[in-house]
Amino acid sequence: MLHQVIYISYLKNNFNERDFFSQLMLSRQSNAQNNITGMLFYAGGKYIQLIEGPKNSVIQLMGNIHQDERHYDIEIIADMPVSYRNFANRSMDYRLFADNELEQMMGFDDIKHNSLAAPRIIRLLKLFGNPAPAPSVVIPMEQAAELRMPA
Repeated sequence: MLHQVIYISYLKNNFNERDFFSQLMLSRQSNAQNNITGMLFYAGGKYIQLIEGPKNSVIQLMGNIHQDERHYDIEIIADMPVSYRNFANRSMDYRLFADNELEQMMGFDDIKHNSLAAPRIIRLLKLFGNPAPAPSVVIPMEQAAELRMPA
């Protein structure tokens, strides 16, 4: 049975874009091995992520995230069985945003502590997602701005 979790978390130390892509590549490798797919939004130390896959794999990944000292204030928005994948054949899509763009677009006050926000989050994740680059791709910092949503 497939399972899906959507969560919000904050990082103790913001990633720069190079760190973000390095971590994304490591996550993609691990996700592929564990049959996990999903989507990640990141802005100024804030994550919104949807992960989906076999229930045991999703539970293990969420356990790893909860134990990761880089994360704090992890809030589960949705934790449920699903009949299909929203991000099939993608080990992890992503979208980078400027610091306040994510709050404005997602309406953080409306999303936090609101399990009814899950369908809206999924639509936005699908709408603004980018396939993650191949591991061999190195994106110069000056070009990374093209990956962000325009203001």
